[in-house]
Amino acid sequence: MAPRWYPSTKMCSACRTIGPAPPLSIRIFRCDECGHTADRDVNAAVNLAVWAEQHHAQTRDPEARGPVINASRGDGSGRRPRAGETSPDDGGTPPPRTSVTAGTPEKGGVS
Repeated sequence: MAPRWYPSTKMCSACRTIGPAPPLSIRIFRCDECGHTADRDVNAAVNLAVWAEQHHAQTRDPEARGPVINASRGDGSGRRPRAGETSPDDGGTPPPRTSVTAGTPEKGGVS
């Protein structure tokens, strides 16, 4: 979250110059330095988006794309099984059936 007094409404989103705070009745932002004109709220939103990009890049988790190693089911039953593993209380897809030996038709199969 941006600091409370971050000058998003009085900063130009084009040249980053901070000017005087316009009154709330002024709905169009005009930069005295570069001449940039934009809706006041859009200009402030762009400034806040730039701030978020700059500050999130510094705190981003470098392992965010790594494997999940500390996930739990949330019901206290322990860690979640990894792909291919099963657990006794797994209500998901059953494991694949084992192959049938030659000469013994599978239940419902043709002999």
